[in-house]
Amino acid sequence: MRKAKQPRKGSAKEPSEGGMTRFIPTEDERALVKLLIANGYAQHLVCKCIGNRRGSHISESTLKRAFAHELKAGKVELDTIVLGRWTLEITDWTSLLRPSTQPGTP
Repeated sequence: MRKAKQPRKGSAKEPSEGGMTRFIPTEDERALVKLLIANGYAQHLVCKCIGNRRGSHISESTLKRAFAHELKAGKVELDTIVLGRWTLEITDWTSLLRPSTQPGTP
């Protein structure tokens, strides 16, 4: 019969006794990560932009855990916004190029 595995002290899931509490990102940090990832910054560089409570930067494992949604959705959300605005601009320009069908307009 096998013994059940005991969680190791200091593992990423549970802080060890007396250890640091989990990093909880602010909305500003989430927006910054989303923006940097959407613009193609590497994850190790994004980590250097987010500080932790010790005055250092966060690790890549913390980035992946705390900002999982932003890492997945950042590029898609920015592309959606840019393409939506680009489509509106094209629509506005094409409406200017079409001859007016209203009576009394030159």
